Amino acid sequence: MLTEPVTILFVHAFPLDARMWRPQLEAFRTYRVLAPDLRGFGRNQRTPLFESVEQHAKDLIAVLDQHGVVHALVVGLSMGGYIALAMARLFPHRVAGLVLANTRAEPDSSEEQAQRVEMIAQVHHVGTSLLPNVMLPKLVAPACGDTTRNFLRMMMLEQPSAGVVAALRSLRNRPDARGGLFQIHCPIALVGGQLDILTPPSMQQSIADEVPGARLTILPNAGHLTNLEASVAFNQVVMDTYERVRQTAYMERRKAPLR
Repeated sequence: MLTEPVTILFVHAFPLDARMWRPQLEAFRTYRVLAPDLRGFGRNQRTPLFESVEQHAKDLIAVLDQHGVVHALVVGLSMGGYIALAMARLFPHRVAGLVLANTRAEPDSSEEQAQRVEMIAQVHHVGTSLLPNVMLPKLVAPACGDTTRNFLRMMMLEQPSAGVVAALRSLRNRPDARGGLFQIHCPIALVGGQLDILTPPSMQQSIADEVPGARLTILPNAGHLTNLEASVAFNQVVMDTYERVRQTAYMERRKAPLR
């Protein structure tokens, strides 16, 4: 096994920020971890704001550069998964492994694109106050507790309207990532929620079917935010993938010719 630590990069979902990774930051507190707010969310108020997942991917590579990280295990959930896939497509040498949770490779349908446009108009009109009522029923399973729901509600209401609008455009504009899945050769795990209505388990299955060596875990009774609703099981998937990354790097180093 490698003795060098592997950096884990957590990429958050829409319309949240890095605080959503609270259970993971606690579980992996002794590891090298980065959990930035995406541009336009949380405390990241840098401009210009981005309207494509590719721009967010490049921004996260810059974050790795700033911290002296050559490559990382990238853990992305929902929108974070779209960005993680863009990182793997654009910068495969920087992505040592992937955990793609509650995400999909398909682009928005025309109906979904129209819904994004409608939400953009609503955010322009009333701000982010609409987000909890619109998003919470889709993000968590019915049995999710009030503590988690209140935590998410607070986080949504604190997001800047401009960042939410830019992210909605990124989601609407994202490309079809299915054609490049076979080119992913790093260790990869897929996580789905049994009760996820936004990205049902079949969507994670379709990615797993196309990526050699992919491992799929469907978490029972969980909705879209599996990292919060089933944090222990989610953390185990991250840990297992972390160890696979270390083992893969070790084997590649053994194969490398001596200089």
